[in-house]
Amino acid sequence: MVASLHHIPAFFYRGGTSRGLIFRASHLASLRPSARAQVLLQSLGSPDPNGRQIDGLGGGVSSLSKACVISAPGEGLDSMRKYGRLEGVEWADDVQRAKGENGWDVVYRFCQVGVRNDNLDWSGTCGNMLSAVAHAAVNHGIVQPTESEDAAISTQSIRILAAGIGTIFTCQVPIDHASGNVYLPGSSGEDHFWTTHIAGVPGKGTRIQCWTPLKSAKAAAEKMMGLVTSRELDTLNDKFKFSVIDAGLANIFLDWQEIGHLIDIYQTKNSVPPLQILQPAELDSTPELHQILEGIRKEICQTYHIPMTSAGPKIVLLDRVNPKHPIKFTDGSTLGADKPAPSLIVRAISVGNFHRTIPGTTLANLVLSQKYKGSLPSLISGSATTGSSASSVVVAHPAGIVEGTLRDEGGIPHSVVERTAREIMRGSVAV
Repeated sequence: MVASLHHIPAFFYRGGTSRGLIFRASHLASLRPSARAQVLLQSLGSPDPNGRQIDGLGGGVSSLSKACVISAPGEGLDSMRKYGRLEGVEWADDVQRAKGENGWDVVYRFCQVGVRNDNLDWSGTCGNMLSAVAHAAVNHGIVQPTESEDAAISTQSIRILAAGIGTIFTCQVPIDHASGNVYLPGSSGEDHFWTTHIAGVPGKGTRIQCWTPLKSAKAAAEKMMGLVTSRELDTLNDKFKFSVIDAGLANIFLDWQEIGHLIDIYQTKNSVPPLQILQPAELDSTPELHQILEGIRKEICQTYHIPMTSAGPKIVLLDRVNPKHPIKFTDGSTLGADKPAPSLIVRAISVGNFHRTIPGTTLANLVLSQKYKGSLPSLISGSATTGSSASSVVVAHPAGIVEGTLRDEGGIPHSVVERTAREIMRGSVAV
């Protein structure tokens, strides 16, 4: 048997503080499921026991080992009937439903690709790559730009179904009507209005506003929206306080000052350092910490019957801002007076490693937590909204400061976050 090389069209994108390959559904639907899996694994260079993904386009950490499959509703459906459905909710490609009042313009299937193993997790979504999906949907013809008679540049709302979780997000994308593409930074005198800087990414990029509806099918009533255990605060074995909040992908929030005391190195020193001076590389180099946190994750999931995958629910450590210590970032800088003061320090674990910035779904969960003054994030930050139509949460993650806003739209609360996206290359992957 002679091996043959195949070239599969793909786009390589940065979305927010993540990076990944984007495929069209029509290009993967014509392959059998086992072949689809091999395309993703070989493209990104997984599995790699050395954790480098040297033989592919992955970057060796979860935020750089992602794949997205995007399409117009119904795209590739004939091939799916022949070779098997792509992952996601069964109604993702229901064209008539997509055209309805609560429909969607784009189907977004997200896969978290294992680095050291061949695990492909389609069960969640990625809030950072959402901005890349919106960008690609316009520039690759899934969504047609709306015409504007009196503006050279205007924003367009794009409704995106995250097929892994069945949630419809909305992205506000700036369109350059001269080119019919997403606005390219530097192409107008009003660049400051259409671009922004996000912590963890050098320079400025196209400003894309991402709206996450904060409603959960798990909630039996409005007052319990997003509270996975139906309570704002729980205690594990009378030892640790925690909150489990789900605004798209469940997060287990823990108090670092309670967890830190369990680590031998800090017990010896008889003090727990503030989380704001600990960076992901240092936390990752403490195997004992990972073992403890994974044990807590498993016990909470078993106790409360929460489905568990490699990607979720995520463990998120929270800490108070300690005024006696500077807030240090991974680029070597410290928090300056030109930045908004954070109310929380955040370190999230993503697929076994501490995230180098913050997952988009974690930020959405923190925004939602502000509705509940008894939730752990609100108790630690000392802030909570009492039902106002707009409020914000400002957090410090390893690379900088990020802000999420709680806004009411159509009677539904939303988390609103600004991200940027950039197409790095387009072509085909050889597998």
